[in-house]
Amino acid sequence: MPALIFDLFGTLVDGRSDELAHEELSKFLAEVHGGAFRPEEHLSIYRRLVEERDIGSADAVWTALEVLSEQKGFKVAVSREDVEAIHAEFHGRYALIYDDAVRALEKAKSAVGKLGLVSDADTKVADAILDALGLRKYFDVVVTSGELGTKKPDPKLFIEAARRLRVSTRECAVIGDSWKDVEGGKRAGMKVILVLRTQQKAWDTTYEPDDRAGNLIEAVQKALKALTTRS
Repeated sequence: MPALIFDLFGTLVDGRSDELAHEELSKFLAEVHGGAFRPEEHLSIYRRLVEERDIGSADAVWTALEVLSEQKGFKVAVSREDVEAIHAEFHGRYALIYDDAVRALEKAKSAVGKLGLVSDADTKVADAILDALGLRKYFDVVVTSGELGTKKPDPKLFIEAARRLRVSTRECAVIGDSWKDVEGGKRAGMKVILVLRTQQKAWDTTYEPDDRAGNLIEAVQKALKALTTRS
């Protein structure tokens, strides 16, 4: 039986969700510390850490707080565990689901039965978002970079999803919004449909999708067609 594998941010959930969650999280942490720093200061350090050190999102939030504590001489009032929990909670609270996501997932579930999610998000973040938006019930497996310790376009993420779904990679089609989804899926031996809600983003791979779609409903239709017409 074939299976479909979905990306999370930019595919099911608006990519702005992550930005909004971190803006609100920085505001919250500033308030908890009595205004010892401005939210923008924490957010700036967080972004720099993610870009330059390529560390996990929750770890970057905590490290940014430690940096500010040293710079401004205040005592951190929350634990690392608190930050991890709040980080996940805020992502669930501020997640913005695309209006075609549920219909697309229902169509996909009824057509193939097995659905997987592959995301570069922290595991707790992905869990919080799926639970907050009521999407958990659609997925048989969830594979995250936080769990496997590697990020897209590493095909290991997609191969692991297929293994857990108990299907061959040739029986899977990936639906995602970035070149990383395309390269990762293709290197895993899967068909890939690229969702283009606006114009195509920067392309940093020689791999090309099997097809493109303007929305998720169309993407599911094309993914199902691709699985039945393999070359």
